[in-house]
Amino acid sequence: MKSTRNVLAFAEKAGDKHISSQCGFHSWIEVDDFVIDFTAPLFPNMVRDNTGQNLYTPKMFQKMTTSMASSASQLEATGDFFLSGNGELTNEMMDAFVEVPYNIDLVNVCCSWFKKPPLEMLKVIPVSDGFGRIKNVSLQSFNICGSW
Repeated sequence: MKSTRNVLAFAEKAGDKHISSQCGFHSWIEVDDFVIDFTAPLFPNMVRDNTGQNLYTPKMFQKMTTSMASSASQLEATGDFFLSGNGELTNEMMDAFVEVPYNIDLVNVCCSWFKKPPLEMLKVIPVSDGFGRIKNVSLQSFNICGSW
C-alpha cells in the first residue's frame, strides 16, 4: 500500500537522515508548556499538490509540549508534530542575526508594534527607511481556518 502521508520537514537531507543546518531549520517559541509557531498559517504555501494547489488552509499552531510525537517516524495524523532543537545552530544563527543592523531595526519595530492584550495593536506604524524618510507600514491580517 502506498503511503499518502504528507509531512512538512524543515531540515537538510544528509544520507538517510535529516539534520538541522543553516539551510534546513525552523524557529518556534516555547512558553511554559506550549509550543507556538507564528509561521504556521503560511504552511499551505509550502505544501502543494503536484498541480500547485495548496493542500491545506491556513491554520494556527499552539500545542502542548506533552502532545509532541516521540520521533519523526511517529507522525501519523494531521497536526502531529515533532521538534528537535539544535542549541549550537541556534546560537550561531542568533549571533549572525544581531550583527546585521537591519535585523535589530526589525526587532525594535516588532517590540514597538506589539501591545499586550487587551490593548489593541496599531494598524500602522511609522518606520524610517535609513535615509531619514518616514514610511508608514501597515499591519496585514489574514484569516486562519482552525488549528493544526
